[in-house]
Amino acid sequence: MLKPLVLAAAFVAIVLPAFSQGFGYFPELAQVSGVAADDHLNVRAKDSGASEDIGDLQPGAKVEVLRLDDSGKWANILWEEGNAWIAARYLVPLQRPLSKGGMPLGLTCGGTEPFWDLILNVDETTKIEIAGLEPEYGTLDWSTQSRNTTITFGFRIGYSHGVLSSEVCSDGMSDRVYGWAIELLLERSGDATLYSGCCWVK
Repeated sequence: MLKPLVLAAAFVAIVLPAFSQGFGYFPELAQVSGVAADDHLNVRAKDSGASEDIGDLQPGAKVEVLRLDDSGKWANILWEEGNAWIAARYLVPLQRPLSKGGMPLGLTCGGTEPFWDLILNVDETTKIEIAGLEPEYGTLDWSTQSRNTTITFGFRIGYSHGVLSSEVCSDGMSDRVYGWAIELLLERSGDATLYSGCCWVK
């Protein structure tokens, strides 16, 4: 069962360091920069240079930054089946692909119990797949940004509607925490079913 978890206090704590590093709202796309061509950026288990080194990122690698720590020096990213930390000073923000309505694209969304997936391609084509049903291919008909917040978006794909929000989101099955939560109201053959899930850069 997917459980989006809104951590308001944590969000407030990272707003100022986020803008000081050149980031806007989270999640944010970034690229590893300032690392020598024959070197790599260490991926850490915690937000500390003394923490366990659990992997490497090559120069030019692209990552999705979920948040910064309170100091603004460490960036939390998706890593394998969980999350990890990298030094924020070696990241430069990238322009995220957006729909005509300003909604982030290039995302894969999904949920469990039952398993389902939604792919939002950068060209606004889509694919919805529910366990046991035939895939449904379509196009993003429209999207719009909330009048109350810059990090919530509504959209329609055919007869289906959804809401995409910047929230801390858990899939309920792994230790991984995502930065986007989604609610998808899928309409087929006159029936409507609501699916909840998380999204990430595909």
